[in-house]
Amino acid sequence: KVAIFDTGVDPGVAGLQVTSDGRPKIIDVVDCTGSGDVDTSEEKPIDTATNTVTGLSGRTLKLGHWKIPSNKVRLGLKRAFEIFPGGLKGRIKADRKREFDEKHRKAVTEAQRA
Repeated sequence: KVAIFDTGVDPGVAGLQVTSDGRPKIIDVVDCTGSGDVDTSEEKPIDTATNTVTGLSGRTLKLGHWKIPSNKVRLGLKRAFEIFPGGLKGRIKADRKREFDEKHRKAVTEAQRA
């Protein structure tokens, strides 16, 4: 199997349906554009002295050396967990639960000994 990362493939095109021996050419399609996932309507001014901007999380973001005529940038903020695929979310939750359970079990044991 080969994965192809293509920004312009149309999985509905007849020529991409099956191989010459009848097997499917496209096994799975994942839309990686994320179009609309992050609201970037917030505009913030650039500190031209330091070429930085304060991000929506409060962190200072260092910008590249290109000139932005408006001296403003559009920013967005999205918790990564909100856009993770379901399988990854499940693994993260399971890992967090396992870590919590270990710490909780130790704390309960210590409390019962006291």
